[in-house]
Amino acid sequence: SQIYVLTWSRRQPQHLNMPDSNNVTSEPVRLVNGNNSCSGRLEVFYNDQWGTVCDDGWDLSDAAVVCREMGCGDAIEAKSGAYFRPGGGQVSMSDIGCVENEPTLSSCSSKKAGEFYCDHSKDAGIVCRSLVRLVNGSHSCSGRVEVFNGGQWGTVCDNGWDYSDAAVICKEMGCGNVFEQRIGGFFGQGLGPVWLSDVQCYNSETNLRRCNFQGWGQNLCGHEKDATVACKRDICGMQLITTENYFSFFTIFFLRFHDTKQANIIHRQQLSLCRYSGRINLENGFNACSGRVEIFNRWGNTNWGTVCGDGWDLSEAAVVCREMGCGDAIAAKGAAYFGQGPHWYPVWLDDINCIGNELTLAACESKQIEDFQLHYKDAGVICQCKLLYCHSCKNTEKKILSVNSSSLKNEKLLSSFNPRLLQVHYYVYDDIALNLWGKIE
Repeated sequence: SQIYVLTWSRRQPQHLNMPDSNNVTSEPVRLVNGNNSCSGRLEVFYNDQWGTVCDDGWDLSDAAVVCREMGCGDAIEAKSGAYFRPGGGQVSMSDIGCVENEPTLSSCSSKKAGEFYCDHSKDAGIVCRSLVRLVNGSHSCSGRVEVFNGGQWGTVCDNGWDYSDAAVICKEMGCGNVFEQRIGGFFGQGLGPVWLSDVQCYNSETNLRRCNFQGWGQNLCGHEKDATVACKRDICGMQLITTENYFSFFTIFFLRFHDTKQANIIHRQQLSLCRYSGRINLENGFNACSGRVEIFNRWGNTNWGTVCGDGWDLSEAAVVCREMGCGDAIAAKGAAYFGQGPHWYPVWLDDINCIGNELTLAACESKQIEDFQLHYKDAGVICQCKLLYCHSCKNTEKKILSVNSSSLKNEKLLSSFNPRLLQVHYYVYDDIALNLWGKIE
């Protein structure tokens, strides 16, 4: 068998707690198993328990109400067919009919549990556009905090900016815990309005807009006081990307160990394993699978640069998402949606035309340029971002060992193991089995 060494992109799955029994209406909806707090399987609190929503009649108008209710901006996509994995418990609602101007999902017409039949294979999901981003950081989970309001991105003043405020940002971005919060424009000064000041969060909020703050734009701060945050990325969920030119489908097995020699398979998950060229990157996005498209040109004086958004559509975005190992394309963004690239970066490509089945962006037709004035057209993408999520990041759930076909039948295996070694054993369609391994830090 062949051995592939993997690189990891790690993110934390969304974990939401049961609402307080004395205040059950404060969190009537939540999104679970998404890439951040503004995407995931929709769950509602009904009859004193959390339940899912059936996708019968589920559309973008319904999703828009939930996104607005959660402070998550516009709805990008209404998902069906348990796109974010099937839930558990009751299916609480079905046949939801929102006009789109309702303040909450409970204001829309719907059928309640007991009035319909639906199972969890039809659980509805949502992808909203997050209204917060981190800019100019060292990775997608660090940078200057910017929020979207009134059609314009702006910054946050560092007056009163502390750990609890930063923690809410990291949670909203799906970036785990806070590494540190900074003041004084640590990641550079932003442009446009300073939207927020004197932010006061209690670390229980799911997004920044649920915290207390002065009115929008009602402050005297300058950009020298722009607030920043650095979150921890090295946590349980991970995306497997080979450094080889290889593409196939595989099954990941999450195991729970009872002792040092025995484990039970607690979850199977089908995913695709994709190559990654290392010559393309996504910057300033909501997560590792969204952002401004940047490409590497070995012949340029400045190697990294951006891509012009002229003619940029889902066909081109699909190729980028595939090359990054990030699943399907959800949206193709132009007009520097994720911010303009650094002024010293050239725009390397223009008029890109992909069929959509190419393995790399370099395989598409394009015009090669070297322009420093077109960054207002920088192209971006939002990908599906299929990540491998453990059910929790506690104890033994992150210890994964390879299993063989005989142990699959019994759903048990006997093996000695190293708690810090991750091994994934998967099966391609021609029954060739490969072992993949890497370290858990």
